[in-house]
Amino acid sequence: MKWNNIFRKAVAVSAAASMMAPMMAAAQPVDIRANVGLEARERAQVRVQERACSVIDRHLGRLSGQMEEMRLRLDVRQDELRLRVQEAQNRRAERADEAEMRADERRMEAIERLEEVADTEAELEAVADFQAAVRAAVDARRAAFASANAEFRNGIEAATVSRAAAMTNTVNAFRADVRAALEQASRECAAGSEIGAVRANFAASLQAAREDFQEAREDVSSIGETVRALVETRNEAHAEAMAEFRTTLESARAELKASLSAGDEGDDDETDDEMESEDES
Repeated sequence: MKWNNIFRKAVAVSAAASMMAPMMAAAQPVDIRANVGLEARERAQVRVQERACSVIDRHLGRLSGQMEEMRLRLDVRQDELRLRVQEAQNRRAERADEAEMRADERRMEAIERLEEVADTEAELEAVADFQAAVRAAVDARRAAFASANAEFRNGIEAATVSRAAAMTNTVNAFRADVRAALEQASRECAAGSEIGAVRANFAASLQAAREDFQEAREDVSSIGETVRALVETRNEAHAEAMAEFRTTLESARAELKASLSAGDEGDDDETDDEMESEDES
């Protein structure tokens, strides 16, 4: 997921919020002539206060829309990532199914060749026993592969969901912090607090929100390390299942050779590659 885009959007939102601070400062009276009466100065100050409060309220409304857009972008990114993961898994499953079909066809051709060279009922029975042993070994290997693949997919899904949730929480916390800073500034302004103090408090709150967001974002680790660990675990399970399959196949092959006549052993050797065909997983 392009989390950097989400982060840049968050920075843009906070930058937009920070723009109101100088605007609030600019709203302060630069000079009120000394000869203006107290009543006139008070009216001028009220107008300045009203303009400053209006600036805050406008920014609060604008930032609400920007933050909602940020949330929607984050949801879209997460949906896109889940879709890509699912599509990759589907493609892998399709390739595995096709490979299994090709491997089954090669094994059946090898069995047919063995049956052709079997001269006696005992040899035909030995070929049938060999076929059953190979079928059982293949089924066991595929079951082990399927189990390892399912654990891998579940691990990827869990890691993806966990990271997405962590990033969502991080963005939501940032949104809440910025909104809280704006709402506090709005309340202080409405209460008649001195504009300079309102501006300073808002700037401090916004800076704290930025720092918290950056720190939380750095704590949300990439799933790359998790994926590598899952791949290693899956590959180890595949290797173990393949080793057991080959051991079983060698035993079945030895029994078959012992049952077939010496003159036909060469034909049996030609079936080795077909019987040991590896399915893609």
